[in-house]
Amino acid sequence: MIQELDVLRNKIDELDKSLLDLLAQRLLLVTQIGELKSRYGLLIHAPDREEVMLSSRRKEAIELGISPDLIEDILRRIIRESYFSENEKGFRNLCPHASRPVVIISNNNNKISKLFNRMFILSGYQVKFLEGNDWYIEKEVLKYASIVLINLSMRLTVEIVKELTYLSDDCILINVFLVKDISLLKIMLDIHDGPVIGLQPMFNADIKNMVKQVIVYHEGRMFTKHSWLLDQIKAWGVQLYHYDSAEHDKNISLSQEFLYFVIFVFGAYLKESNVDLKKILLLSSSMFRFQMIMIGRFFAQDPIDYIDIIVNSKSCLSLAKSYYQQCIKILTVLEQGKKQEFIDYFYHIRHWFSNYAASFFKESRMLLRYIDDNRK
Repeated sequence: MIQELDVLRNKIDELDKSLLDLLAQRLLLVTQIGELKSRYGLLIHAPDREEVMLSSRRKEAIELGISPDLIEDILRRIIRESYFSENEKGFRNLCPHASRPVVIISNNNNKISKLFNRMFILSGYQVKFLEGNDWYIEKEVLKYASIVLINLSMRLTVEIVKELTYLSDDCILINVFLVKDISLLKIMLDIHDGPVIGLQPMFNADIKNMVKQVIVYHEGRMFTKHSWLLDQIKAWGVQLYHYDSAEHDKNISLSQEFLYFVIFVFGAYLKESNVDLKKILLLSSSMFRFQMIMIGRFFAQDPIDYIDIIVNSKSCLSLAKSYYQQCIKILTVLEQGKKQEFIDYFYHIRHWFSNYAASFFKESRMLLRYIDDNRK
C-alpha cells in the first residue's frame, strides 16, 4: 500500500512541477504586457478584462468537475502577483515638466511616503526624498520642483508650508494626510499661489503596489494644473475619488478613526482581562481568529500614526459616545431577557445591510478558508 501511495505522490509532484513551469510562462507573458502598458501609457488595472477572464475560467472549471471557487482563489492570487510584475516595468511619465524633480518631505520610516517615492521613480521621475528636519538645506531643489509632497505631522507640515513661499507658480503642492484638516489646506492656499491638492490614502502602507487601492483627493486650487498628476496616479492602478462633503467626512470617521478606537478599546479589554491568547486561539473558530488577526495587526504597527488619527479626529469622541449609548441600549434588552426583541433587532440590522450581507458572507468564506489553510 505504501509503495502505491508513493507512486501516486510522485505523479502529483511531477504535475506540481508542470504547474510551476506553466506559472513561470504566464508571469513571463505578464511581464511583456507590463512593458507594453508602460510604453503606451495604458492603465495597469483592467477590471473588465479581469472579470471576464475569471468568469470564463469558472465556467470551464465547472465543465471539468473542478470547484469554480478553487480556480477563482488561485487565479486571484496569481493576478495579484502579476500586477506586481507589471509594476516593475514602470509607468509612462505624464508630467509636462518631466526634467524637474519631485520632492517628498517626510520621515524616512514613513511607509506611505516610501511607496509614493517608489511609484514616482517607476514612472521615470527624478525624486528627492528629504527628511522632515533637513528639508531647508535643499532650497534650490525645492525652487525648481514640479511637485512638493509633504507627509508629516500636522505641526511640522504647517511649519514647513509657511516657509515654502518661493515655490514656482506651476509647482503642485501636495499634502498627504490621514485626517482631513481644512485649516491646513487653507494655510497651503494662503502660502502657495500655484496648484494645491490634498491626498488621503485609504489603505495600509505595507503593500507592494497601489493596484485597486483607494485615494480620496481634495481640490485646493487650479484643478486643470494638476489633472495630469491624477492621471499619473490612476496609471498606477489607484481608484481615485473626489469628495469634499460632510457626508464623506462622516464616512471616513466611521471607517478609520472610530474603527481604530474600537479596536484599541477591545485590545485594552483583552489585556486587562489577561486572556491566554495561545489557548483561546487554539480553541477558537476561524472567524474569531480573523478578528484577532486584525486586532493584532493594529498593535503590531507604529502607534503614532493611529493615535494621531484618533486624537486629532473632531468626530471620534462623539461617535464613541454614541456607540456607548447603543451598547447600553442593547445591554438593557439583554439584561431583561427579551430574546425575541433581540432577534427582531438582528433582522432589522440584516435588512439595513441589504444585499451587502450576502456579498460580505461570500467574501468572508474566502478569507476564512485562507485562515484555515494557514492554521498550524
